[in-house]
Amino acid sequence: MAVDLITSFYFMNLGLDGAMSDSMIIELLQETALPAAIVLLISIFISTTFSGAIILAYQAIDNANPINVLELYLTAFKRFITLLGVSLLQGFIFAFGLLLLVLPGFYFLGRLGMSTSYVMLRGQKTFEALGNAWESSDVHGVRLFFLCLFFLGIQLMFGLVGGLIIQEENIVFIILTTLVKYLTTIPLTYLFYSLYKSLNPASN
Repeated sequence: MAVDLITSFYFMNLGLDGAMSDSMIIELLQETALPAAIVLLISIFISTTFSGAIILAYQAIDNANPINVLELYLTAFKRFITLLGVSLLQGFIFAFGLLLLVLPGFYFLGRLGMSTSYVMLRGQKTFEALGNAWESSDVHGVRLFFLCLFFLGIQLMFGLVGGLIIQEENIVFIILTTLVKYLTTIPLTYLFYSLYKSLNPASN
């Protein structure tokens, strides 16, 4: 969450202004391209690793094992490329679904939600994890669709309504948006983990 906030603050303070001329914008982007790219890559690295670490944290809690945050992140880091592949493909499929009258995007994302659990708890590769998540969620597709629609819908509505009300860049709004993101994402990922656990008791 801290990384998301830092990234948002960084890009907010780049100095881009709609009143700037095209040449000024290009000059500013040239000056800030490298540090902006570094900040973005760090953000992607940490958020992707977090998606795997939190699954391991859920498992540790279920098994009443002590949680070592560093160890969780190190384990997730070893599967970073696979986690990144899953994340990117989920994002592309979600975006494609949004183009199909919006709602299919939430259905696709719900069906693929267990992919990270297959990666972290079974050591599967990207396409194998996505395929197993899709196949095993067939019976639960409608329920998962509504769960994604509810939790992610809160994020989207908060961002949309807040963006319409607050026209200028606002630190408080960025903080609230980040809080809403995690307060909705964490329960949703736990629901995906719980479903994975119920369908794959032998791997727990």
